[in-house]
Amino acid sequence: TVLRADAWRSPATLLTTLTANHPGSYRAAAGFAFNGIPPGADLSLRFEAFKRAATLDADVAVPLIEMSKIAVAVAGFLGHAVPPYPARPGAVPVEPLAAMSLARDAERNARLLSNLDAEIARRLSGGRMRTDNVIALIGLVDCALDGSRECIALGDAARRWHEAALSNPVAPREYRAALGLSLAKLHVARGAHDEAVREAGRAGRLAASNLAYRLQQATLLAHLARWDALDALLGDIERRFPVRAPAHPEFRALRARLGAHRRE
Repeated sequence: TVLRADAWRSPATLLTTLTANHPGSYRAAAGFAFNGIPPGADLSLRFEAFKRAATLDADVAVPLIEMSKIAVAVAGFLGHAVPPYPARPGAVPVEPLAAMSLARDAERNARLLSNLDAEIARRLSGGRMRTDNVIALIGLVDCALDGSRECIALGDAARRWHEAALSNPVAPREYRAALGLSLAKLHVARGAHDEAVREAGRAGRLAASNLAYRLQQATLLAHLARWDALDALLGDIERRFPVRAPAHPEFRALRARLGAHRRE
């Protein structure tokens, strides 16, 4: 009991204990990387913790995305611009994961970001589809839209990673729909409105029986002032969900916006 109480005396201590007692556990390693390191610790410690987690599960992309954020932050601290570093889905990184480390010069940092990009795209396009990977990609978009410097710098990479995950042959329909709506938001942010509408339309067809997803699609059309398309979509939603849709506050708000536009 004394030993157990000592292990649970703080979140950091608990996570350190779990990592030590379960060295092969991805969940323990990821938990330590996210919550077991003091906020003011050197970024290299956090980077290495995420790298260790990434080595324990060949399908996970979450710690690699966090490693990319750290590399972008280091580039900012050193006054280096983050260069474009596109990788083909399924490409093998030039440098293996075990050899990746934070760099203090622009050229090495760019090479690190390129290797991380390739490894993330490879895992997303060919590995097992994990819920946490999908959530991390959606969170990366929301993080960029909220103004985070690191997430904004990873905007192009986020688009490629979404496309890599969507190319995965084992991706379930609901994951494709969620990623498609997230990708549509990225297109809106970069001004590619037609691409955003097409991507949201594909997501809506994949999730035709999901009211929440169809309302997200409708909200995007309203945001882009695609009133005719919104009118048609709201009609389809109401036909599919004759009871739930009219009672949903978001549906009623979209109907009101469409009505206000028509009265103008």
